[in-house]
Amino acid sequence: MSFTSEMELQMNLTLTGRLFILIRETRIELGEELILRNMKDKNEIVKGKGIDVGKEASLHIRIKNNKLDLSLDGKKILSGSLPLEEGEDPNLGPFRFEVKKGEAIFSSPLKVRGEFSENELRKRFAEVEILVRRATAGDLEDIAMEMEQAREEGVLGTHSEERVNICANDLYFTGPLLSSGDLATYSAIKTGLASFLQTRMEEGLVKKMDTLLEKYPDIPGLHYYRGLFHLEIGKRDEAKKGFDKALSIFPEFYECLSDRARLHLYDHQYEEGLVLVEKALKTRPDYASAYALRGVLSYAKNQVRSDAVRDDLDIAHTLDPGDNEIVSHQRAIETESKGPRYLGCIYSYESKHYRVVTDISEVAAQEYANRLEAAFGWYREYLKKVYPGEPDRKPRVAVFNTREAYYTYNELIATSRNENTLGIFRQWYNELVLFEDAEIDNSLTTLYHEAFHHFMSLSSKHTMPYWFNEGMADYMGGMTIEDGQILRKARVLTNECRVIQQALTQGFYLPFEKIMTQSPAEFYSGPVGFKYSQAWSMCHFFHHAEGGKYRPMIIRYFLLLHSGKHRQEAFDEVFRGKTGSLEKAWKKYVKGLTLEKKGS
Repeated sequence: MSFTSEMELQMNLTLTGRLFILIRETRIELGEELILRNMKDKNEIVKGKGIDVGKEASLHIRIKNNKLDLSLDGKKILSGSLPLEEGEDPNLGPFRFEVKKGEAIFSSPLKVRGEFSENELRKRFAEVEILVRRATAGDLEDIAMEMEQAREEGVLGTHSEERVNICANDLYFTGPLLSSGDLATYSAIKTGLASFLQTRMEEGLVKKMDTLLEKYPDIPGLHYYRGLFHLEIGKRDEAKKGFDKALSIFPEFYECLSDRARLHLYDHQYEEGLVLVEKALKTRPDYASAYALRGVLSYAKNQVRSDAVRDDLDIAHTLDPGDNEIVSHQRAIETESKGPRYLGCIYSYESKHYRVVTDISEVAAQEYANRLEAAFGWYREYLKKVYPGEPDRKPRVAVFNTREAYYTYNELIATSRNENTLGIFRQWYNELVLFEDAEIDNSLTTLYHEAFHHFMSLSSKHTMPYWFNEGMADYMGGMTIEDGQILRKARVLTNECRVIQQALTQGFYLPFEKIMTQSPAEFYSGPVGFKYSQAWSMCHFFHHAEGGKYRPMIIRYFLLLHSGKHRQEAFDEVFRGKTGSLEKAWKKYVKGLTLEKKGS
């Protein structure tokens, strides 16, 4: 437990080693010697006689208002104040003990009592509650089974084979390959793609497809296979080209229609996706993937788990009961429609632009909503040139009291706990989810970061390059808000600043052109945390270096992207030929940033 100003410990023990008791930055070392040590500098504060090895002793420690008294067998041995630097948190913090190089045998009584914060107690009860819910939730057992089946699929590759068996492989389209003797090459590409979907080993697959496409540019299956490969590795622009070319040759290509609709889902273009899914079902009325996709697109568009949505997912499951993705969609939409209340978020508050739900308290729900409204005002001011007006629907903002509740909710929605995240914005479901970290500043920065992602989804129908998407969310999220008022903007984020400064001292960074033109898959691979830090520092630089000298560049860049320009086109128009001088100025600016002190 994390104690505040008072704590008392009573234990009877027999030692064959040493007992370490840790309180704040102080360690009591008990063995044949008794040492009180300041762990910040490792210096001994007090030293004296301890207890005999193998002999039972009674230990009593009492701390109140930073004063420590320690007694052995009823005799006071130590008395004094715990080290406390000016401005340091006076709370005692977590109390713990451990045994080194031996054992400790405890006998009754062993008592620990003291004062601790209401918030700490609330979190402990919330942790117990979510663990009980996990123990009794059948859905989590189903998820574990699905994950095991997915691993089996990764070995057996059954679904991979199904995905490459397409209607476009009809002899009507592949006839030219047969007459020229290249059908074997096409079959090898098909087999290679199935293997890639299973193993992720590329082995020259794209080169083989491109070589054959030069000879046969009118075979839709080749264009589709190329698009499917790029879809799987996250290169959506290339995937769109392949799918669109295949559909221009074969408009009734239902597998391709469905996968092209999937890309519309990823880009949050729900109407466009639904049009393609309807075409796919008109061509193939028993196509399970299309039914599932129609259900997901309809739910994302309307945020209502209607009878039509349920029917589509049920039909999809009936047609293909072995497809775990369909089952996951069913559970995710059911969980989303019920909301986080199932996991204890019974407190709610609705403001002008947000619906906040939490398992903390009614007061917390209102405080989070007030902070979000202040942030919304700043986002609207910043993006006033493109702000489309008040949104039709308010997002749900779920703030969990514990990490485990947040992880469990993610698990139910996405079959993944997302343990590498502090928060997430799911645009399909119009929902922001996070948890209240012990360091509240981390939670608030995450809240504003994810809220900016939501605001950007309102302001632009085009997906931004991911360096800009994440860098701007960090930049705009660097606020201090109290009592519904913004006290500071564009704070220097300590972790991001430290990461990029340390990297620059070693000469490491990503060239501007590389990070600015990366696809989603490229950005979210490799040193992802470092990319976030560099992206934040670049956005901070463009806005504030040399009195805002470079701000017009980043604004023009955003407006080009907002108009629908591809990331490469926007980069070329604004930054082509200027990156050398920009990178030099950026390095100088970043090295000169001052890390903020904790609490400042």
